[in-house]
Amino acid sequence: MSDLYASILLTGGRGMLARAIAAALQQRQLPVTITDRNECDITDAARVSEVFEKVRPTLVINCAAHTGVDACEDEFEKAMALNATGPGLLAEQCRKRGAKMVHYSTDFVFNGRSERPYRPEDQADPLSVYGKTKLAGEQAVLSHLGDDVLLIRTSWLFGAGGHNFPQTIAKLARAGKTLRVVNDQFGSPTYTPDLAAATLSLLGCQAGGIFHVTNTGVTSWYEFARAVL
Repeated sequence: MSDLYASILLTGGRGMLARAIAAALQQRQLPVTITDRNECDITDAARVSEVFEKVRPTLVINCAAHTGVDACEDEFEKAMALNATGPGLLAEQCRKRGAKMVHYSTDFVFNGRSERPYRPEDQADPLSVYGKTKLAGEQAVLSHLGDDVLLIRTSWLFGAGGHNFPQTIAKLARAGKTLRVVNDQFGSPTYTPDLAAATLSLLGCQAGGIFHVTNTGVTSWYEFARAVL
């Protein structure tokens, strides 16, 4: 077993992506300590330091985030703490202790006006509080770790164990609700087990820096809803 996987710390353990990553790690029989906010509040510097001292991670995979795009508009301080301050604290500890870090970001760091798929080197220009706080998190992590961090931007996540678009559409349809879904927003829906597998593949290649990782293809929210139904 590579020294990279000697002790893995997974934050945000109750979330949809973290559950997929935990399953992928456990399937490979890799040692992982799974934490949620009760065990490791990433916004609390003292608590983060304590967890690092106890776990002594060689690899940190950060899935903790405030992902409620609409809620972030009304909860700026909470969003900034979870999406920017917290990742910065994790990255600082990784730098001090020589641990590798994986951090997830979002297509919301862009303004959505591009007529082609975004590339990692494209200029960020977030329009929402969610996007702005996630970009601040990227900058915080990169300031501590540079290209030593594996920073993955993704989009339109769905999978088991969390609130997501397909689940919401199916629930509303079963309840007999009339559905109104926008058809002018486009993206690449990404299945969390696929993102987890891609993450481990990138780690296996000793990748670092910013990567864009989604499933192939593009659709609108409207066509996505139709596919679900």
